Amino acid sequence: MYLFLFIVVILSISISQFGCATNKNIEEYFYSVIELICVEEGRFDSIGTAFKCNGKVFTNAHIVSYTKDKEKLPYGSIEGYSYNSPNPINYQVIEIDYEKDVAILYPIEQFDSYNKISNLSFSKSENINIGQSIFTIGNLNGYGLSFNGGYISAPPKLIERNGYEGYYLQTSIEISKGSSGGPVMDYSGKVIGMMTFKVRDSNNEYADGISFAIPASELVLYT
Repeated sequence: MYLFLFIVVILSISISQFGCATNKNIEEYFYSVIELICVEEGRFDSIGTAFKCNGKVFTNAHIVSYTKDKEKLPYGSIEGYSYNSPNPINYQVIEIDYEKDVAILYPIEQFDSYNKISNLSFSKSENINIGQSIFTIGNLNGYGLSFNGGYISAPPKLIERNGYEGYYLQTSIEISKGSSGGPVMDYSGKVIGMMTFKVRDSNNEYADGISFAIPASELVLYT
């Protein structure tokens, strides 16, 4: 009886410590993610997420660009708020791919603050398994960075968007305005993709419980 109680206590302590360690590790990943606010005179403000990985800041092209006279142009003001600094960093677009919906940002100034943003790294594994647990960190509805967990819900899907046909990761993660551009990560802390879009159902409403991410194998081509 005493041996049983001893084992239960040890297991409880171990589980508690594991949970704390896991939470601590997840919080550390927040230091690599950036809230984006994009402003252009006469345009609706755009909000989204970016993340620093392999020394570059990744986000979606649709967050940092707008349409004017049938041309796509970057917003004039792109501000990024990092988890460890209350002061925004001003960014500029240094590379943009409208078809694949990928943009690379770089600070205009405030390099000391920029250097404090920690780096994530892309997963080198191409094995993405159905049911695999994943999570994202995003600027959900503009309320600041938040954690959202889920899983890979289907094999990679071949989808045509913006005139580009490519494979996307299907996830069960719920996303809203501001979630785009967030890193999709496995629980080893590696980036396996970038959250990008939702789909609409037959009633033209956004479908719940389904979202799509650009896989890391595409993103790593920009490094």
